[in-house]
Amino acid sequence: MYKVLQVGMTENKGGTETYLMSQYRKLNRNEIRYDFLSFTSQKMAYEDEIVNKGDKVYHIISRLKNPLIHYYRLAILMWKMRKSYSAVVVNTCDMIYVFPLFIGWLFRIKKRIIHSHNSGYERRLTFFHKMVLFINKIIVSFSVTDRWACSELAGKWMFGNKDFVVIHNAINLELFKFNSDTRKRLRHSMKSDNAFVLGNVARFSYQKNHEFLIKIFKEVHDQDPSAQLWLIGNTSIDMRGNTQYYDNVCQLIEKYHLDDSVKILGVRNDVPELYQAMDCYVLPSRFEGLCVSAIEAQAADLPCVVSDRLSDETKLIDDFLYLPLNQDTRLWARKILEFRNRKRCNNDKIIRAKGYDINAEVKRVTQLYFK
Repeated sequence: MYKVLQVGMTENKGGTETYLMSQYRKLNRNEIRYDFLSFTSQKMAYEDEIVNKGDKVYHIISRLKNPLIHYYRLAILMWKMRKSYSAVVVNTCDMIYVFPLFIGWLFRIKKRIIHSHNSGYERRLTFFHKMVLFINKIIVSFSVTDRWACSELAGKWMFGNKDFVVIHNAINLELFKFNSDTRKRLRHSMKSDNAFVLGNVARFSYQKNHEFLIKIFKEVHDQDPSAQLWLIGNTSIDMRGNTQYYDNVCQLIEKYHLDDSVKILGVRNDVPELYQAMDCYVLPSRFEGLCVSAIEAQAADLPCVVSDRLSDETKLIDDFLYLPLNQDTRLWARKILEFRNRKRCNNDKIIRAKGYDINAEVKRVTQLYFK
């Protein structure tokens, strides 16, 4: 049995968690198994599902709460597990934390993989952060055996001129295939039968740029009062326990008197069905690695209007439009409104041909582990 220790899952059902679980559910469990290492004090996303399948979730106190205990317990845990795992993978949006790779090198775990999931920094880099990054790049240079990235953009941003492999953020296409009956049922339950529905699936954070999205939606709503905006995702909490970005978005909604037209839906378990009910997906991110939700939206044949900060390989269907963030919100609104009354169809063959079918991609990833 080839066993992999995955690092990087949190309590939030975000892009990294969705990507890993899409793989996890399709593994040939007679060949390969995933266990998970979590640094959250809460239950990790999908933890019950993982444990019920007989796999392990290890919890270590966050280094932000107690760095000495964190590093000590992690070293002891990995020493005990050193013969149990053939690979350790650090899934990360930056190189601020790479300690499991160093420990994996020290204890001679065969494969030590760093997987880049982003193309920009969520946080403001202080002098201390820059020093940590400098040290961690040195650690990565001798401790890593494989470099993976969710896109060319994410790989070049994190690894520069170093060789890396692009791993597609593949999904279960059957879940997202367009279904007109599902669309009618959900729109009726959401009291949106005759509305022009914009959707966004992303946590409330600086990266996802919800404030700009609200400004865009105001322009759309001014031209089409039937318009609704559905916001799906969790609220990011900073190191001080603040919900600044979420609070700013709520204030902006109130300022523009859009309370009745913007639906903040939080974390949902029916996201594949919600895509069916939307009319246009809008994502004005400040940066992205490769956005899983944008892939999911296209699998549902949902037209997308996104910022030009998303990588070129994110575009899988024709009705996928990149716009600059420095463009006036009126242009964004005009382009979005062009998708009113667009007919939807099943396009899973297109998505599959581009490499985003989880069944094919998980076989490819398994081969990379055994390589």
